[in-house]
Amino acid sequence: MNAQLREKHFENLRDPCAMEMYDGLCSDYERLYGAIPASAQTIICDIAVMEQSKRAYYENINKCGVIEEYRNGRQHFWRENKAVQAARALAEQQRKHMNELKLTPSSQRVTPDTADDEFNSF
Repeated sequence: MNAQLREKHFENLRDPCAMEMYDGLCSDYERLYGAIPASAQTIICDIAVMEQSKRAYYENINKCGVIEEYRNGRQHFWRENKAVQAARALAEQQRKHMNELKLTPSSQRVTPDTADDEFNSF
């Protein structure tokens, strides 16, 4: 892992869980594929920043609820909390980035023909 790039990425991360996620994903990538390129490390930083934002959205949802009261002058009504859709969109984008790095369980599946086991060696 590039230590200078890590320090630069940690300037944007304030949430300890996001920092832990960054380090965990980097170590997982290195364990599976060897040395981590700068491009993959940047994608991992994006995933950690999304996690930080997603946690802020979750805090907003816990504070305001799924449906929030909205006032616009004399108008008063209830509407869906927009943090719900934003958190859902961030989770989907995180999943896409992790799939691109082949860090999700579904992206690591092997086909029966390419599996290296004793059945194929027979």
